[in-house]
Amino acid sequence: MSDLLALIIDDSPSARFILSRYLDRLRWHSRSASTMAEALQLLQTEKPNLIFVDYRLHEVEPRLLINTLGDQPGGQGVPIVLCIADEPSGFIDSALASGAAAVIEKPISMSDIVALLGTPPEGLQEDDTAFHASPVAHEGGDGTATTEAPQAPIEAAVEPEPVVTNTAAFEEPPVEPIETDVVAPTATTSDSPAFVETDALRALVQAETAGLRLEFNQVLARQNGLIDQLRQDLFALNAQVTTLGDKAAAQLADRLVKALGKS
Repeated sequence: MSDLLALIIDDSPSARFILSRYLDRLRWHSRSASTMAEALQLLQTEKPNLIFVDYRLHEVEPRLLINTLGDQPGGQGVPIVLCIADEPSGFIDSALASGAAAVIEKPISMSDIVALLGTPPEGLQEDDTAFHASPVAHEGGDGTATTEAPQAPIEAAVEPEPVVTNTAAFEEPPVEPIETDVVAPTATTSDSPAFVETDALRALVQAETAGLRLEFNQVLARQNGLIDQLRQDLFALNAQVTTLGDKAAAQLADRLVKALGKS
């Protein structure tokens, strides 16, 4: 495992889980945050090598979002990847011009991450920490196309989808292609996207079930407490009624004695 660290900012538990699994396959560590406040807190003490942020999590202009993350101690100079869905035409160019390292459309696939980060060669040592961006073509606002230098070959079974990338944010030199024998994953392997998504949904359902069970137990405990309090109140009321009955009986007997005495 390398020392590279990615910060994932997304309010979707399944999205965070799936992206972290993708990064793990490329030998990246990852940390997750479900809110911007949590992410900003993490950036006070940790400095990731890359930040993935769900743009809809914090609906502001891309430049303000990027500047906010970049102003944190752990976010200075860190490339930021915006994860978007159904944004209007021209948003990608605007985001890249605002300083985003890349823009990826959701749902994110493994091929998107491979196209962005590249695939580590077989037999990579624990101290090998250099990853390089794969070649990505992007047509700018003026109609001109730019292409990055070639990158080490990706797994044969993974066809990278287009990822719009700001090449200025990744300034690492290209490496020579490395010939590797990689077994293509199938749809039924534990690394396939379908399996990962199913695993994520199962974990989400288990978490939701545990939360509902805890909430039910708390409600039940409150109800039992109310029942106990009601029982105590009834006992106290019964004691008061008994006392009042005894007093009334004593008064009635006293009146009868006095009446008999007069007669």
